[in-house]
Amino acid sequence: MTSPHYSASHLLALAAWLMPNNAKMVEDMQEICNAHAEQQILLASEQADEINPWDIIDPWVSLTRQLESHKQIAIFDWKTTPEDLRWLLDSIGISERTTATFWEWHRPDEWRCFFAREQLQAVGKHLRAYGYALAYFETDDVAVMIVPLEHAPKLVELAQKSGYGRVEIWG
Repeated sequence: MTSPHYSASHLLALAAWLMPNNAKMVEDMQEICNAHAEQQILLASEQADEINPWDIIDPWVSLTRQLESHKQIAIFDWKTTPEDLRWLLDSIGISERTTATFWEWHRPDEWRCFFAREQLQAVGKHLRAYGYALAYFETDDVAVMIVPLEHAPKLVELAQKSGYGRVEIWG
């Protein structure tokens, strides 16, 4: 999920770009990145055995959780029902960015045998017609964000440069 070549400055740039009016979130992410860097030094030292693996800080997960707390990203697992998927996407503003007829193509009863990935690919495809992209943040869960289509390449680039995680555009 993460690479050994971390760039806190790129992750902080990503956080600031995603939430430009929330300096507190960027400050919190700076503290998380600093703590992560200290842990990485300890992990490379003779004291590595003293660190509990469950206590290792993951700035990428922290970023997605921060975004979730500000209703910028929806996080769910692969067992989410089609109805719950729709509700979660509405909670991050999909209906506000589209029209009242956006969900007419959505047939939850036909999706019972599909995995969430296929459902999300279909949602991403339909979002493109409205000028938006569905961005998938690679985590242990499924984390997605709706972004203007023209911003999608920059989002993918900043995530990649950070080295902490990756973003794919679905649909």
